[in-house]
Amino acid sequence: MLNQKLPSLKRRIIGSTQESLLDLIGMLFVLALFFGIMIICGCDQQVKKIPPNVNNVSDLDDSIIRIKLLDAAMPESNLHVKLSPTGEKVYHKQRQDQPYTGWTKNIRKLQQYQDGKRHGIFISWYGNWQKAEQGQYKDSKRDGVWIQWSPIGKKENEGSYKDGRRDGMWTIWDSKGNIVREITYKNGRLLTSSSINNKDKSTTTLYTLSTENLPVAYILHNKGQESYQDLSKGIKRRFGKGEITDIDFSPDGRLLAVATVIGIWLYDGKSGEQIAYPEYIDSVRSIAFSPDGRILLSGSSNTYINLWDVDSGRQISQIKDAGSSINEVQFGPDGQMVLSVNVTNGIDLWDVYTGERKSRVTGNLTSFSPVDDLYLAVHGRDISIYDILTGQIVQSVNLDNSDIQLLYFSPNGKMVATRNMDNTVTLLNLFTKHEHKLHAALKKNEKNVLSFSPDGQILATASEDETITLWDVNTGLQIQKLIAEDNMISSVKFSPAGSNLATGNKSGEIHIWNIETGDRIQTLITPMTEIETTQYRNESRSITDILFNPDGTTLVSVIGKDIIQFWDLNSGISKKIHRGFYD
Repeated sequence: MLNQKLPSLKRRIIGSTQESLLDLIGMLFVLALFFGIMIICGCDQQVKKIPPNVNNVSDLDDSIIRIKLLDAAMPESNLHVKLSPTGEKVYHKQRQDQPYTGWTKNIRKLQQYQDGKRHGIFISWYGNWQKAEQGQYKDSKRDGVWIQWSPIGKKENEGSYKDGRRDGMWTIWDSKGNIVREITYKNGRLLTSSSINNKDKSTTTLYTLSTENLPVAYILHNKGQESYQDLSKGIKRRFGKGEITDIDFSPDGRLLAVATVIGIWLYDGKSGEQIAYPEYIDSVRSIAFSPDGRILLSGSSNTYINLWDVDSGRQISQIKDAGSSINEVQFGPDGQMVLSVNVTNGIDLWDVYTGERKSRVTGNLTSFSPVDDLYLAVHGRDISIYDILTGQIVQSVNLDNSDIQLLYFSPNGKMVATRNMDNTVTLLNLFTKHEHKLHAALKKNEKNVLSFSPDGQILATASEDETITLWDVNTGLQIQKLIAEDNMISSVKFSPAGSNLATGNKSGEIHIWNIETGDRIQTLITPMTEIETTQYRNESRSITDILFNPDGTTLVSVIGKDIIQFWDLNSGISKKIHRGFYD
């Protein structure tokens, strides 16, 4: 009986074991499927989801949203840029052809992109998550309200952009939270600028002048005198006027200021009559009139930058922290900021009201943009573009041909022409970085052989082959070539109207050209007996600089190192010549 039941029991045990194995296999399959799903879900969780509805910077005040967005955003270093046919920057993911759309991050900075362009929110924070800067882009250009804060949470500046340029009212605060300046722009052009702290004081003199113990730049000639002795107090005899180092017309053309190695001289901008001679004796290397023409800025071989009241010649203020001798000074378009370049390649941006240094960068050449609140700094082959208000680099460009020797800003603020150490010329669009290398073989060491037309559309260059070439700045193509034939060109300058071009040559002649026809329409010649000196006869003939007064009726030429001459362009007659600067 038992023997009969054993097979049946065995079958049940085996069947049960098989069922258990199947159950076990099924269970293992379910577990594997479960863990697989969990792994997949876990991987999916590693790709963070960007929080929805982040439409403005105030959403990022929520730390949870900010953290999630920073976790999810793509590192900015993972994008690379391609230039479109029009020179625009278009950003792509690495090894992908489609332009990128989404968020990027860089430490404590978030930025939106759309179709490969900066578009949407931009915001950055300091280390304590205090906001540093915020605003929005539209098609790669700043658009709408932008604000910048100091690390302690104080607003530094606020205003709006339109199509990438400042537009409307901008407000500037100091470190204590007080409004110090209000600036109005229209399409990037400065319309008005006021200093709140000096609202009740003359914006010309910065503050009330005192007559006590203030240095005097120059002694004004008393027009009631029939003659006067050209001597300052304490000077018994003066030997010459000093080598000319710089020259500038006041914006209204009323005055011509001449800087020399012994001081500053003033001349009537129309008649050419001398109206002031130096009292403050110094080797002045650079001068510049303020935009309103009532302050004269000077930089000299000492370490000071001086601001002089034009009408009295008295010192208004002095900036003493430049550190070394000054090679160049410039007023900004609003008359509130000053750039200086010293001999140790330091470029400083100063607030003329406070004397405060706003920034210092390395470079040997600089220039304010005539349109936007930007300035350039050149060091070797590198050009850096800085925002005046924020101090941040907007753009940087490296020229691959040669170190830059001279820099020329186009009047419309779009282009820069560089005269390079290899005597070539580069036309550069600052914002697209598009370059045109011009085949213009410039004469070595000549400074003033480049000139932009007033509208910024034409560049004139003088070459060592006795030709003047007119270039289209947008295409880099030659428009016209003027043949001088008679002598080497040493200087060129467009007239204020832009219809004529003046060129000076090594023989002391000035030719006026019509740029439409290419015809020479006027020649101004000074007899050599008028300008030759015994000691400097070989070099005194060359026209080293040319200036038009603002209305275009008077032309001033600098001959060699020691002569200036005033010309009436309507008659072609010399009105006045002043010799002896380099006796």
